[in-house]
Amino acid sequence: MRANTIADVLSKIKKTESCWLWTGVTDHGYGRISMQRKTLAAHRIAFEHFKGPIPDGLFVLHKCDNPPCCNPDHLFLGTHKDNMADCVAKGRHWSANLATCKNGHPRTPENVVRWKYSNRSGSYCKICRRRVSAVSGQRRTAAIRLAAKPGYRARPFTHCIHGHEYTAENTYLNGGAKRCVTCRKTRDEVRYKASP
Repeated sequence: MRANTIADVLSKIKKTESCWLWTGVTDHGYGRISMQRKTLAAHRIAFEHFKGPIPDGLFVLHKCDNPPCCNPDHLFLGTHKDNMADCVAKGRHWSANLATCKNGHPRTPENVVRWKYSNRSGSYCKICRRRVSAVSGQRRTAAIRLAAKPGYRARPFTHCIHGHEYTAENTYLNGGAKRCVTCRKTRDEVRYKASP
Protein backbone atom coordinates (compact mmCIF):
# COMPACT_ATOMS: atom_id res chain seq x y z
CA MET A 1 0.00 0.00 0.00
CA ARG A 2 1.53 3.30 -1.03
CA ALA A 3 1.65 6.31 1.27
CA ASN A 4 -0.62 9.28 0.66
CA THR A 5 1.07 12.42 -0.65
CA ILE A 6 0.13 16.11 -0.86
CA ALA A 7 -1.19 15.43 -4.37
CA ASP A 8 -3.57 12.80 -2.90
CA VAL A 9 -4.75 15.32 -0.31
CA LEU A 10 -5.36 18.02 -2.91
CA SER A 11 -7.23 15.57 -5.15
CA LYS A 12 -9.79 15.01 -2.36
CA ILE A 13 -10.59 18.73 -2.02
CA LYS A 14 -13.56 20.10 -3.99
CA LYS A 15 -13.15 23.84 -4.54
CA THR A 16 -16.32 25.93 -4.41
CA GLU A 17 -16.74 29.72 -4.55
CA SER A 18 -15.96 30.12 -0.86
CA CYS A 19 -14.97 26.89 0.92
CA TRP A 20 -12.73 24.11 -0.30
CA LEU A 21 -14.60 21.02 0.86
CA TRP A 22 -12.92 17.77 1.89
CA THR A 23 -14.52 14.82 0.08
CA GLY A 24 -12.58 12.00 1.73
CA VAL A 25 -13.04 10.29 5.09
CA THR A 26 -14.37 12.50 7.90
CA ASP A 27 -14.54 12.27 11.68
CA HIS A 28 -17.10 14.58 13.34
CA GLY A 29 -17.13 16.56 10.08
CA TYR A 30 -13.35 17.14 9.96
CA GLY A 31 -11.41 15.60 7.07
CA ARG A 32 -9.00 12.78 7.96
CA ILE A 33 -6.22 11.17 5.92
CA SER A 34 -3.40 8.74 6.68
CA MET A 35 0.07 10.08 5.98
CA GLN A 36 3.41 8.88 7.31
CA ARG A 37 1.63 6.11 9.28
CA LYS A 38 -0.48 8.67 11.16
CA THR A 39 -4.08 9.81 10.78
CA LEU A 40 -3.98 13.57 10.30
CA ALA A 41 -6.56 16.34 9.96
CA ALA A 42 -6.96 17.46 6.35
CA HIS A 43 -7.31 21.15 7.23
CA ARG A 44 -4.01 21.02 9.16
CA ILE A 45 -2.23 19.45 6.16
CA ALA A 46 -3.73 22.13 3.87
CA PHE A 47 -2.61 24.89 6.25
CA GLU A 48 0.96 23.52 6.42
CA HIS A 49 1.11 23.10 2.63
CA PHE A 50 -0.10 26.61 1.79
CA LYS A 51 0.99 28.71 4.81
CA GLY A 52 3.89 26.86 6.47
CA PRO A 53 4.52 24.82 9.62
CA ILE A 54 2.20 24.88 12.63
CA PRO A 55 4.01 25.70 15.92
CA ASP A 56 3.62 23.17 18.75
CA GLY A 57 0.57 23.71 20.93
CA LEU A 58 -1.42 25.67 18.35
CA PHE A 59 -4.65 24.66 16.66
CA VAL A 60 -5.84 25.40 13.12
CA LEU A 61 -9.20 27.18 13.44
CA HIS A 62 -11.89 27.88 10.84
CA LYS A 63 -13.10 31.43 10.14
CA CYS A 64 -15.98 29.99 8.09
CA ASP A 65 -17.08 27.60 10.87
CA ASN A 66 -17.25 24.75 8.34
CA PRO A 67 -15.30 21.67 9.60
CA PRO A 68 -14.60 20.04 6.16
CA CYS A 69 -13.24 23.32 4.73
CA CYS A 70 -9.55 23.27 3.72
CA ASN A 71 -9.37 26.75 2.13
CA PRO A 72 -6.17 28.34 3.53
CA ASP A 73 -7.86 31.78 3.47
CA HIS A 74 -10.46 30.43 5.93
CA LEU A 75 -7.89 28.93 8.33
CA PHE A 76 -5.97 30.64 11.13
CA LEU A 77 -3.84 29.59 14.11
CA GLY A 78 -4.91 29.82 17.75
CA THR A 79 -4.57 28.25 21.18
CA HIS A 80 -7.08 25.88 22.79
CA LYS A 81 -8.48 28.88 24.68
CA ASP A 82 -8.93 30.76 21.37
CA ASN A 83 -10.67 27.71 19.91
CA MET A 84 -13.12 27.48 22.84
CA ALA A 85 -13.81 31.24 22.76
CA ASP A 86 -14.45 31.01 19.00
CA CYS A 87 -16.76 28.04 19.59
CA VAL A 88 -18.79 29.93 22.22
CA ALA A 89 -18.89 33.15 20.14
CA LYS A 90 -20.30 31.24 17.15
CA GLY A 91 -22.89 29.47 19.34
CA ARG A 92 -21.51 25.94 18.79
CA HIS A 93 -20.51 25.20 22.41
CA TRP A 94 -22.97 22.88 24.17
CA SER A 95 -23.62 25.41 26.97
CA ALA A 96 -23.77 28.53 24.78
CA ASN A 97 -27.46 28.15 23.92
CA LEU A 98 -28.75 26.84 27.23
CA ALA A 99 -31.47 29.16 28.51
CA THR A 100 -32.16 27.10 31.64
CA CYS A 101 -30.38 24.76 34.05
CA LYS A 102 -31.26 21.04 34.13
CA ASN A 103 -34.13 21.81 36.57
CA GLY A 104 -35.61 24.57 34.39
CA HIS A 105 -34.31 27.64 36.25
CA PRO A 106 -33.25 30.57 34.02
CA ARG A 107 -29.53 30.90 33.29
CA THR A 108 -29.21 34.61 33.94
CA PRO A 109 -26.13 36.43 35.28
CA GLU A 110 -27.98 36.93 38.59
CA ASN A 111 -28.75 33.21 38.94
CA VAL A 112 -25.50 31.61 37.68
CA VAL A 113 -22.32 31.45 39.74
CA ARG A 114 -19.08 30.78 37.86
CA TRP A 115 -16.25 29.11 39.78
CA LYS A 116 -12.62 28.32 39.11
CA TYR A 117 -10.39 26.02 41.11
CA SER A 118 -6.85 25.26 39.98
CA ASN A 119 -7.16 24.33 36.29
CA ARG A 120 -10.88 23.45 36.47
CA SER A 121 -13.85 25.76 36.13
CA GLY A 122 -17.60 25.58 35.83
CA SER A 123 -20.87 27.12 36.89
CA TYR A 124 -23.92 26.28 38.95
CA CYS A 125 -27.48 27.52 39.42
CA LYS A 126 -28.03 29.49 42.66
CA ILE A 127 -31.63 28.26 43.03
CA CYS A 128 -30.60 24.61 42.73
CA ARG A 129 -27.72 25.13 45.17
CA ARG A 130 -30.09 26.75 47.72
CA ARG A 131 -32.48 23.80 47.47
CA VAL A 132 -29.68 21.26 47.98
CA SER A 133 -28.43 23.25 50.98
CA ALA A 134 -31.97 23.42 52.41
CA VAL A 135 -32.40 19.62 52.15
CA SER A 136 -29.01 19.06 53.80
CA GLY A 137 -30.00 21.54 56.52
CA GLN A 138 -33.29 19.70 57.08
CA ARG A 139 -31.40 16.42 57.56
CA ARG A 140 -29.04 18.05 60.06
CA THR A 141 -31.97 19.64 61.90
CA ALA A 142 -33.81 16.29 62.08
CA ALA A 143 -30.74 14.60 63.57
CA ILE A 144 -30.34 17.40 66.14
CA ARG A 145 -34.05 17.16 67.09
CA LEU A 146 -33.79 13.39 67.49
CA ALA A 147 -30.75 13.75 69.74
CA ALA A 148 -32.58 16.38 71.82
CA LYS A 149 -35.56 14.11 72.62
CA PRO A 150 -35.82 13.07 76.28
CA GLY A 151 -34.46 9.59 76.85
CA TYR A 152 -32.59 9.45 73.51
CA ARG A 153 -29.11 8.07 73.84
CA ALA A 154 -26.84 7.14 71.00
CA ARG A 155 -26.41 3.44 71.54
CA PRO A 156 -22.84 2.15 71.57
CA PHE A 157 -22.38 -0.89 69.38
CA THR A 158 -21.86 -3.79 71.76
CA HIS A 159 -22.97 -6.57 69.39
CA CYS A 160 -22.65 -7.27 65.67
CA ILE A 161 -25.73 -7.52 63.45
CA HIS A 162 -25.82 -11.32 64.06
CA GLY A 163 -25.85 -10.88 67.84
CA HIS A 164 -22.21 -11.76 68.65
CA GLU A 165 -20.77 -9.61 71.44
CA TYR A 166 -17.84 -7.34 70.69
CA THR A 167 -15.20 -8.53 73.16
CA ALA A 168 -11.45 -8.08 73.00
CA GLU A 169 -11.09 -11.60 71.51
CA ASN A 170 -14.04 -11.30 69.13
CA THR A 171 -13.24 -7.85 67.64
CA TYR A 172 -10.90 -6.59 64.97
CA LEU A 173 -10.73 -3.23 63.21
CA ASN A 174 -11.12 -2.95 59.45
CA GLY A 175 -10.81 0.59 58.07
CA GLY A 176 -11.48 2.03 61.54
CA ALA A 177 -14.75 0.09 61.96
CA LYS A 178 -15.41 -2.73 64.44
CA ARG A 179 -15.77 -6.16 62.86
CA CYS A 180 -16.80 -9.48 64.37
CA VAL A 181 -14.24 -12.32 64.31
CA THR A 182 -16.96 -15.02 64.64
CA CYS A 183 -18.85 -13.67 61.61
CA ARG A 184 -15.64 -13.57 59.61
CA LYS A 185 -14.77 -17.18 60.47
CA THR A 186 -18.28 -18.31 59.52
CA ARG A 187 -18.13 -16.41 56.26
CA ASP A 188 -14.68 -17.87 55.44
CA GLU A 189 -15.85 -21.43 56.22
CA VAL A 190 -18.81 -21.08 53.88
CA ARG A 191 -16.67 -19.49 51.17
CA TYR A 192 -13.93 -22.15 51.28
CA LYS A 193 -16.39 -25.07 51.46
CA ALA A 194 -18.09 -23.78 48.31
CA SER A 195 -14.84 -23.60 46.34
CA PRO A 196 -13.53 -26.90 44.83
